[in-house]
Amino acid sequence: MSVLFRLIAGLGRRVVPLGLFAVIAVGLHAGADVLDDHALVALNIIDGQVDRLGSALLAWAMALVGASPNMIERWTFGLQEFVDMDTRDALARLLALGFELAGDVVLAVPLFWHRHRDRPWRALGQALLRDPTVLRVVAPLSALFAAWAGVLVIAREVQVVTHAGLEDASWLAPIASPGAGVVGLLVLALVGWRLGARVVSSAVSWSDHVAERDLERQLSTRRRRLRGWAVALVVFPVAVLAVLEAAPPWSTLRALLAVM
Repeated sequence: MSVLFRLIAGLGRRVVPLGLFAVIAVGLHAGADVLDDHALVALNIIDGQVDRLGSALLAWAMALVGASPNMIERWTFGLQEFVDMDTRDALARLLALGFELAGDVVLAVPLFWHRHRDRPWRALGQALLRDPTVLRVVAPLSALFAAWAGVLVIAREVQVVTHAGLEDASWLAPIASPGAGVVGLLVLALVGWRLGARVVSSAVSWSDHVAERDLERQLSTRRRRLRGWAVALVVFPVAVLAVLEAAPPWSTLRALLAVM
């Protein structure tokens, strides 16, 4: 029996992090979709400016060597079409995918490769004020935003599926809307409390552990304080986009409550 208990406990230690990571992955994926749209807009603007400047320089250079107007027009048109819409769209998708995968890797570290330390929250707050580092600030915030967006997306999808299932059963159709709303709110509360809070706690513990380890290694103050700058530039923006645009909390809550 003890072997069975150890087997179940070991399985739980591996399954629970997967559930936590799934919440983060859903949130970051939602943020990456928004980043894809913004990146495409930025690439279109940059490409337009480069096309205008490049076409002007090319036309000037070809005019100096006596090229005909038709030839100048053909060459400038070819330059403008060198990076077409499909290429810009692919570049935007690759950029968003890279940011998403980087966020997945960074936020997976405290879940799979860090042993959580039960340190009082008051002590963690005092450590943050005494020795603030970029990682201590952005890692918990990134985990919070990504997890919150993931929980909102999951609750919204469960609500839609529940509503469709209740609508299919004719005798349950009258309660499809309120029933789906109740289920969505329950999922929001349970997943948010059981998984979302654990994700943030793990990120806080991991960032604190990294800061304490850098202090023990006697790294310079500047190097310690800047630890996590890559997380701030890559992961944090995706998490912010996820919670602000992909799954805005208030509109999602209104959608869940409107059907009740």
